[in-house]
Amino acid sequence: MTGAAPMFHRGWDFYKLNGDNFWKWIANVLYIPVSNVLMNVFHAFLPDIVITYGANNVNSADINEVTFHELSHASHENKVGESYWYKYVNYTVTNNGYGNGTGHNFGVCALGEMWGYHMGWFLSRDKYGANAPVSLNIEENFTPLARGGNPGMRIIDVAGNRASWIPAGLLQDLTDTNSDQIQGTFWDNADGYTNDQIFNALDWGVESPQQFRDRLLRENLNRDQVDVNSLFEGYFFN
Repeated sequence: MTGAAPMFHRGWDFYKLNGDNFWKWIANVLYIPVSNVLMNVFHAFLPDIVITYGANNVNSADINEVTFHELSHASHENKVGESYWYKYVNYTVTNNGYGNGTGHNFGVCALGEMWGYHMGWFLSRDKYGANAPVSLNIEENFTPLARGGNPGMRIIDVAGNRASWIPAGLLQDLTDTNSDQIQGTFWDNADGYTNDQIFNALDWGVESPQQFRDRLLRENLNRDQVDVNSLFEGYFFN
């Protein structure tokens, strides 16, 4: 089951997007043949958010988790605007997904997916509790990977724990109050931030996890600065 938030109703200039890769991506998402002409003529009828699933049955918790994820992208795009989202979409279609974090504008992808995964998991747990697709324990045990290695998000053990260069567990570490090992000698000792404070720092012009860290600290009187800096370093964004 997958989703996408291309936000077509936001006044796209489709010629600013990444050519052939973009059209192939749209064809796969919407299951229709497309061309530049058709896309510009009919973009008003195209969706902002797409949720797709295959032949297998899916339950409501899975559908809601993906929907919350994509709606979180929509809230982010509404805040940062179209020019920022061009960079996000172009990175995604150029790298056929999240890539390995070495392509142009990888930081925009890192921030967008960090927010999407966190809120998708957080809101589905709030609604479904123990029946949510991603438990709190799984998110707490998220394994950061350095950029340039394995791409995307992948399952690494039978418990469903995730590992990726995308810092998908970082926001939970900022908002929780417990201390746990991130990787190597790095521990999550940062705490006390809220989802509202995190969203407030996801501004236009903030295009990397490091810039987000600096904005978050600046907007919150450098709360727990040493531990926050160490946490980001543990996620390979120092």
